[in-house]
Amino acid sequence: MFCTNCGKEIPDTSQFCTYCGSAVNQKNLIQTTSQKNIKAVFNRPKKFVGCAVSMKIYIDGNVATVLKNGESKEVEVPCGKHKVIVEMWSAISEREVEFSEEFSKMYIDVGIKMGFWANKAEIIAIKNEK
Repeated sequence: MFCTNCGKEIPDTSQFCTYCGSAVNQKNLIQTTSQKNIKAVFNRPKKFVGCAVSMKIYIDGNVATVLKNGESKEVEVPCGKHKVIVEMWSAISEREVEFSEEFSKMYIDVGIKMGFWANKAEIIAIKNEK
């Protein structure tokens, strides 16, 4: 299992995370379905709005990659459900994503949602490849 506070793998019987000290319960644990990894390609389509600002992608609280405007990067993620956070200077968005071992690769598009007062980085689309 993984602590969602710091993202480190911890024993199934832990009551506290041995890395960050967070209390462990079913709400802050993420279980992987297997030891297999899946390739995840994070893509930020080139847009004029917000082009100078980088986006950070976190998986289970750990920085997975940083994307500039028009950039794509591939990372390996253990199969299972993971909390994915997309962060930009003005705001963050959080979403639970299932990285299923039935797929060989996932394509995750991130972008900027225009708001009245502020813009927000978010996951726009997820595509799977067998």
